[in-house]
Parts: sequence; C-alpha cells; structure tokens
Amino acid sequence: MHVREIHKSAGFELRNFTSNSKEVVVALEGNLGRNVNFCDDLADVQFCTEKILGVYWHPGDDAFKFELKFHRVKPDIISGERCPTKRELLSVVMSVYNPLGLLSHFMVTAKLLLRDVWRYDIRWDEDIPNGLYDIWNNWRDELNNVAKVSVPRHYFKSSLPEKVELHVFVDASGDAFSAVSYWRSIKSDSEIEVTFITSKTKCAPLKSMTIPRLELQAADWKWFPTNLNVADETTRANRNIDFSFNSRWYQGPQFLHQPEEDWPEMISISNDETPEEELRSKFVLTVSTNFVIDFNRFSSFLRIKRTMGYVLRFIERYLKKKIGVGENCLTVAELKDAETVLCRLSQRESFAFEL
Repeated sequence: MHVREIHKSAGFELRNFTSNSKEVVVALEGNLGRNVNFCDDLADVQFCTEKILGVYWHPGDDAFKFELKFHRVKPDIISGERCPTKRELLSVVMSVYNPLGLLSHFMVTAKLLLRDVWRYDIRWDEDIPNGLYDIWNNWRDELNNVAKVSVPRHYFKSSLPEKVELHVFVDASGDAFSAVSYWRSIKSDSEIEVTFITSKTKCAPLKSMTIPRLELQAADWKWFPTNLNVADETTRANRNIDFSFNSRWYQGPQFLHQPEEDWPEMISISNDETPEEELRSKFVLTVSTNFVIDFNRFSSFLRIKRTMGYVLRFIERYLKKKIGVGENCLTVAELKDAETVLCRLSQRESFAFEL
C-alpha cells in the first residue's frame, strides 16, 4: 500500500495487481474492474490466466501452464498437412517459450532438429529434407500435450522445511549436454519433498569439442547409472514424453524421496594421480606468394601500370581463346583495371594478416 501511495503522489497509478488470493486483490483494488480476473459470482472466484515472461500463470490453482499460439504459422503446418520450410520450422520452435526449462526434455528434440536442418544448408523457403520430416512429425504430434503441463509455482507446499538441499544433475552426449536442478526439503516430521527448480540444455556443436582434462581433475563428481540420471532425458531426442506433474522429470528421481541411507551407492569420480601427457597434432600452413611482376624492376608507377595492363590483356585473350591481333595501345578501362589489381597486390603484401 505504501508503494501505491508513493507512486500516486508523483502521478503514477499502479493498477492491475494480480494474486492467487481474492482478499489480496480486493485490498489492493487493482483488478476489481477487470472481468478477466473474476467471474460474475464472487462467491466462487475463478481466476484468469496471466502471462509472465512467456509462461502462463493461473492464479486460481497457482500453477504455471502453457498455451501455444502460432500467430505467424499457417494452420496446415501445425496440422501436419504440409511439410514446413526452414523458416516455418524455426517459427514454430521459437513460438514455444521455455524460460524456466520446464519443457527442456521436450524442446531438445526440436533443437536437435534445427541443428540437423542447418547441416543440409538449404534456403529459408525450401522444405526441410525428407530424412528429417519424420522427426518433425513426431515432435509436432506431441505439441498438443504441452497444454496439459501444470507445474505449481511454489517450491514448498505448506510450512517452511527444517532442511533444504540443492541437487543438480548433469549429463552429456554426442547430441546435447544439460543440467537440471531440484530442491529436496525435509520437514520436522521427516516428510521429504522434491520440487523442480529449472533446467538448461544446449546442443553439441557441429564441430567436435574437447574438454581440457585439467578442468575435470579439479572437480569431484558423483556418478550413478543412466537410468537414475534425470538429465539424461535432455541429452537426446525423446518420444512418448510424460508431461504429467507426477512424472520423474518434475518430481525428480525416486531415490531423492527416500532417506539418504537408502540411496543407491554413488561412485565418486576423482583422480589424484598425475594426468598423462596429452599430445595433440598441430598443423602450420605457410603461404609463399610469388607475384607475376617484380615491382622493383620499374622506376615509375606508369610503367608498371602499363605492364600490368598488357599482362591482364594476355590473360583475358588466353581464357577467351581469342585469335588475332587487336589494338596495340591500352584503353582507359584496361589501365584502370591494371591500377586496381596493383593496389590489391600491394595490400595483400603489406596487410596480409588483416586480410
């Protein structure tokens, strides 16, 4: 309330407050005039959807949801009646906003598809290759299930826990590498709750990338099998994704819900030994340029320009297979071309590194 009064004194009216509590909204008097937040029957309040950073927030059940709207994409692309072009594919993928990483296990397939499209080096308005159409079609079929995603906004259901742990899972493959994090909270009655925080995934570059061994030597990792690593779901293309909130992606691996003494044995990966020397092949290319005309043999720029003009005339006649004798004197255009070539040769010799 004090914030509203301070802004009001300066002529700024703060309006359109939204909350998951009707009492808070009524106290702030921000949204009473907007029928988008309340239904006609105030006894049974129904809240509308509020868009926040590309994610839709439903104050009624205090959950984040997704509503896909493809305003600039033709309906026959979404329905699968026509193969999309490179431009249309990018438009569809970029229309699915995922700032919190709630859909990373679903969007990784689309990211890998875009990367593969770039490999074919097709134009923007050309259809994607037939070899990638099946991948696109399977991903498009899953788009309708995105609307079923509902993730609570809060991390803890009721009272604050006595202990909170941060667990981060990472994984990498030849296609992508990712990280996903969870809160593990323990309450006074020993109740354990695991909640999703965020995730991030990136496609592996087209060119092979190596990680320096010294960076790995300085870290201490806990390794466990792939079937227990949630991050594995975002390192490859997936089919038949479970979008329900009770899935492993949103609830975390099952062992986090158990006491720590019941967790599977994790192998600590650390190497205190001196790493082996890694020898990498390096190639150095030395370019030696021998110009057709030696500049030091000429006493004036006009003479070297005329000489270059005759050289260019000879090259042109040789390439075009011209037979016969033409004009002896150089034309103005030939002299201008010769001067341009001389300037380029001089720049190549003096500014080789910059060029």
